[in-house]
Amino acid sequence: MSSLGKILAFVNVILAGLFLGWAVRALNENSDWKVKHDSVKTQLEGERDGLKKDLAASNAQKAQLETEKNTLRTEKEGLDAELRRTKDELTEKSQNLAKWSADLNQLSATHNAVVADKEKLQAEKDKAVTAKNEAEAAKMAAEAKQMDAEKRLGDAQTDISQKEAMIADLEKGMTGLGKEKKKVETDLAALQAYTGATLEQVMSLPKIDGKVLAVSMDVKPGLISINKGKADDVKRGFTFQLYEGNKFKGTARVEFVHDTMCSAILLNVVEGAVIRQGDNASTQL
Repeated sequence: MSSLGKILAFVNVILAGLFLGWAVRALNENSDWKVKHDSVKTQLEGERDGLKKDLAASNAQKAQLETEKNTLRTEKEGLDAELRRTKDELTEKSQNLAKWSADLNQLSATHNAVVADKEKLQAEKDKAVTAKNEAEAAKMAAEAKQMDAEKRLGDAQTDISQKEAMIADLEKGMTGLGKEKKKVETDLAALQAYTGATLEQVMSLPKIDGKVLAVSMDVKPGLISINKGKADDVKRGFTFQLYEGNKFKGTARVEFVHDTMCSAILLNVVEGAVIRQGDNASTQL
């Protein structure tokens, strides 16, 4: 190879090396630019989002200010109306003051007449106070009577409740008593006709003496309660003779037996006799 060829080859190698260096440098610069571009883009997007948030907050604050503005405008209108109303009231009160002044002058003119009537009014007041005291005393007495009446009413209601419970018990057994009564009366009549003895003699009841607690004639033939029960060996079907002193009044048959009392239906009542609370009741006379 000639010297010129060698020189040209060397120059080509140098140029190639220079181009390669330039290309590497350009590539590095291009990579740095992309990184910077992405960083700036991210920063700008963050600033954009921040500005959007600031804009939304500003809009919300603007809406709140508009609301407060409308509220203040409404309050101002109310205050203006209140001021007008106050002015009208002031005018009315001024007119009333003038009228009251005229009335005061008239009252002053009648003051002497009022003073003259003062003693008369005082006497009437004393009389009214006396009447009031008497009325209060009468009221207290009436209230005491009312309390006593209410107490007696409560006791009466308690007694009525007891009697109603007794009647309810007796009414439960009244459904079949009609047929049973007829059958018993038929059997009793046949037995008496055959033996000549009474039902009480046939049954040979133990002697039990008691008192009539209550009487109800609302359910025919009549219901009574007697102060003897299971504790006294009373049983359903026992017959009590009813009397007052030496006066025989009638007969009752036990239908319901409780611990300390029993309920009975009247079998017969002597003509003209009235069964009352407190009458004597005995299984044997």
